[in-house]
Amino acid sequence: MHPFRLPVPFFALALCACGGSPPVVPLDGPATTSAPVPSCERALEHYLVMRRSEGQPDPDEWVRPDFLGLCEKAGPTGVACGLDAKVTRDFAQCFMPKAAPVPPGCERSSETGPVLVAPGYRWVGADTTRFSDRTSSFADPYETCGLYAGLSLLSRLRCDDGRSPFASNREAHDARLKPARPGGRCGSFVDAYEAKCPEKTYVVHIDAYVCEPGKWPH
Repeated sequence: MHPFRLPVPFFALALCACGGSPPVVPLDGPATTSAPVPSCERALEHYLVMRRSEGQPDPDEWVRPDFLGLCEKAGPTGVACGLDAKVTRDFAQCFMPKAAPVPPGCERSSETGPVLVAPGYRWVGADTTRFSDRTSSFADPYETCGLYAGLSLLSRLRCDDGRSPFASNREAHDARLKPARPGGRCGSFVDAYEAKCPEKTYVVHIDAYVCEPGKWPH
């Protein structure tokens, strides 16, 4: 999610360092050292180098924890696969679950890109004005094209007293709950945000992977 919200979205956070084990000193012989285990940190650095060589910017910081979670699940086999990758597309496939058949209406611009919709499509929740008007979930989220459109949606929605719980898109971004989970009509990564209003605290779910062709901002 993110697809590689990736999504999966990395960096400057404390990354998992899965280096080699310390020397083992047997009672009857010299110290031996086990073979080093490929690390998520090395895989992440390799991915950054490839992105830069392809002319892509570094991913946003908020996607880094999502990648580390995928990396840990993939284990040494996934990490080794990532380190062998020559392009970012192949790298992403090392950490993504095996793709299921694409449901009708869920075609994407690329394996990690957004679901494509026709020009003039009305995103789910686009006409909502108050948090109390619609109850979202991972299965039935709001839809936007890109992270920043999702943050703008959060800043636009109002509490029942007509005020916004967020002073800026940055505040809305900081209200993100972790981790993202697959959901929506096409199984994209869905983010959840906490909006604290006087009447209650709402959890707003957003699928930011629904775009018209050529409009994906990442």
